[in-house]
Parts: sequence; C-alpha cells; structure tokens
Amino acid sequence: MNVIPQPRFKEDARVLLENLGPLPQSRETPFFIALSGLPGSGKTTIAKEISRKLPVVILESDALRKVLFSHPTYSWQESNRLFRACYYLIDKLLKKGFPVLLDATNLTQRDHDALNSISSKRGLKIIFVKIMAPQKTIKKRLEERMQHPAGYSDANWEVYQLMKTRVEKIRYRHLVVNTAQNIQPQIEKIIHEALKVKEL
Repeated sequence: MNVIPQPRFKEDARVLLENLGPLPQSRETPFFIALSGLPGSGKTTIAKEISRKLPVVILESDALRKVLFSHPTYSWQESNRLFRACYYLIDKLLKKGFPVLLDATNLTQRDHDALNSISSKRGLKIIFVKIMAPQKTIKKRLEERMQHPAGYSDANWEVYQLMKTRVEKIRYRHLVVNTAQNIQPQIEKIIHEALKVKEL
C-alpha cells in the first residue's frame, strides 16, 4: 500500500508544534495577536510581557526558523517555507481554541492581509500591534545584541536598515507600543483587547 506523503508545510508545522512546549488551556473563543516591527524594536520583550499575564502560544519566528534550519540563510525561499508552516500552524491552533501570538516582523501589507485572512477564516478578530522605538535606541540595542548575543535573532544594524525600506502601513485597526517608554499601560490595553475579542 502506497502512503501519500504530507506536503512539506504540514510536516514543517508538525515539527514546529513539537518545539513549542506545553500549550495553554484552550478557550471557547481564542484570540490572535500579531506583532509587527523592525529588528530591535522590542517585539520579543512585548511578547514575553503579554505571556506573563495572559496564557498564549507564542510563535517566535526567529526561534522557529532555527528549528527548521540549523544554519539559516534568511533567503526568500527559506522565509517562504517557514511562514507557510507558521500560517498553517496558527490556523490549526486557533481552530482548536488555543490563543496565539505571532512574534515576527510582519512589515508588509501582504503579511497583514495573510494574517487577517487566517483569523477571518476562523471567524475571529485579529489584534495587530505595531512595535516601535526611536532609531538611536534600536541601533544601541542591536549593537549590544551583537556584542552579547541573547535570544534567537541574528539581525544587526545593516539588516535593520535594509528591512526599514520594506515597512508598509498597517491598514487594519491596530495598537502601537513605543518600547522606549513605559510599556505596561500598552500591555494592559493589548490584554484588554484580547479578552474582549468576540466571534465575528
């Protein structure tokens, strides 16, 4: 009997799921938070702060990339494979009632549309959150990151400058967090939005 192989993105999604660790309790109406921001803007810090106060499955693209690729090249083909698996996994998690937070740059309208499509498919709202900081603050963070590597991101100042040219306006309703300021009031707003999410 021939066994039909799963498409690669489904197998990739299974591998990513296995590396997420324990999942939080499912909800009758899960929420979907999508962070958007350049390297060094503070996305991962915001994701961790939210998860401290609200059970959520965090999909950190930098970490998941290194699950699929031990020596990532950050090529277009590599990113396409990673995010196809991530989008499939997000859809399946939401379908099962698990709240999800995507920690990725999500800089373009194409990214925003794809994420909105996933939530719409499940009859859910999406909470877009734009993460930002002054350029001088980001430069300092990235320089410190290169001197004292921590976390999964390999982005440096040159990568930031390149990616900055790709930023497009978020045309969906969204919240904004400046991580150079006190982030706690904005964290509370994000949590409030997540908990009041209703089915469409």
